[in-house]
Amino acid sequence: MTGPAVRNTANRGRVSRGRRAAVALGLSVALALGAITAPASAIESTVVQTPATSAPDGKTRLGTPAPTKESLRADGPYTVETQSMTGSQTPSGFAEAQFTWPVGVPDGPRPTVVLMPGFVGEPKTLNWLVKRLASHGYAVALIEPPTRIDGPAARAKALRTALPWLISESPLAPRIDQKRVALFGFSMGGGGVIDTASAPTVPVKAVVAAFPWNTRKTFPSLSAPTLVLAGQGDGVAVPEWFAIPIYKGITGTSDKAFAHVSNAHHTLVETPDPRISEMTMAWLGRFLLDDTRYNAFICPGPTTGTDYHAYEANCS
Repeated sequence: MTGPAVRNTANRGRVSRGRRAAVALGLSVALALGAITAPASAIESTVVQTPATSAPDGKTRLGTPAPTKESLRADGPYTVETQSMTGSQTPSGFAEAQFTWPVGVPDGPRPTVVLMPGFVGEPKTLNWLVKRLASHGYAVALIEPPTRIDGPAARAKALRTALPWLISESPLAPRIDQKRVALFGFSMGGGGVIDTASAPTVPVKAVVAAFPWNTRKTFPSLSAPTLVLAGQGDGVAVPEWFAIPIYKGITGTSDKAFAHVSNAHHTLVETPDPRISEMTMAWLGRFLLDDTRYNAFICPGPTTGTDYHAYEANCS
């Protein structure tokens, strides 16, 4: 499928080996400074399934095509528009902000996804996913922490500062449905969004933590449905040290899933990947849109093999 037309966006490039090495070095230093638990046992491919049979709001969704594996892995039908603000233009507490939304949809609030990039990551590193989400009808905001070397706690603080401004004063505010907001984060941004959603004053409907890095491993107050993605070949945020214990430490919600992506290095999230797209779009479709047609993609979810090394889900 042809990608969406985009206005006012920077060109996207693949991550260089030098950038990957810089990330690995920086996180290795952080590892040395932080307390790291012993590797958790690997997650096997098991599913606890109690699927819903009707949408929570009781509405029938007419006029929208049923999702397919192919549609979840491709750009949607809408062109998108982007606006950026520099750190000098945003309130104190965070840096750059980028807003992207679909063109040609009815005016009014949209389900919204707020993204946080990874350690030393520029906003453009997640542009492919930003555009994909917006092309499927979501309003999207990408927030930068005060510095690109900030850890998960600082990134969570930046998000907690940015969210009230986003929904009330930002250029994207008229397009944001305050009751339908989700968080997506990569690497230290993944650790940051889990920290953010654990705060009782941050009401979010869904969380996606991609290849998360966080020395904190228990999240009893995280009640939003949460998807944790991990890379089988990730030598930076090693799944046995990070994604797996983080997933097991999420005990405040009955809706959570773990997808272990086969043959995936750490910076895979920063390049267009059909599996990252498929799982993210399915999770948001189910829990941000409350559309039970997405259930089949998360419960029972994908089969293990070429694309997924392991998968586990607990769904209500």
